[in-house]
Amino acid sequence: IRWGPKGPFLGCEGYLDSDNRCSYTAELNEDGTLKKDLSGPIKNAIYKGRPIHLKRGRFGYYLSVPDGPNARIPRNISVEELTPEQAVEIIAQAGETAKPLGTLDDGATVYLKKGRYGHYLQVVKNTETKNVALARNIDIENFTMAHAKTILSLPRTLGVHPENGDPVTLRYGRFGGFVKCGKLTRSTGKIPLETVT
Repeated sequence: IRWGPKGPFLGCEGYLDSDNRCSYTAELNEDGTLKKDLSGPIKNAIYKGRPIHLKRGRFGYYLSVPDGPNARIPRNISVEELTPEQAVEIIAQAGETAKPLGTLDDGATVYLKKGRYGHYLQVVKNTETKNVALARNIDIENFTMAHAKTILSLPRTLGVHPENGDPVTLRYGRFGGFVKCGKLTRSTGKIPLETVT
């Protein structure tokens, strides 16, 4: 028995290596009894003609549509009190941000998505997936494939420092673009990243 962010739960331990790891977990009530598994289709919750399912993953319950988007349930909504209307709204928002922005030169598809910690880019090529978090203050409404390409091209070397010879690079982090030289960093502020040289 262990204690997690959502309270006590049962989990396996004592496995020898990652290949033999037991992924079973079960949430417990305060009195130690097992919580009811709520997994399954949500009655009257339909998204684009397909049923919305409630599933339980490693980090708790989430919503899923067959051959469609998945979505985390916001923390302010109780799984036990989740309504069909709320489920449709949550999945619809996930579906809107799961649309492809465009394609990179190497054939990879770029998606703009919204996750638990904000918006991010997802680059998918064959079976490989790469996620890049976007700054919280970014203008999502006017975000384009051109912006995505610029961000995904980073880090980029701008040159070398004239005094110590250290490389000067343009990078992108959780607060947006910044220039780094050794241990020194400076934000690019509102300067368009594609114009930084």
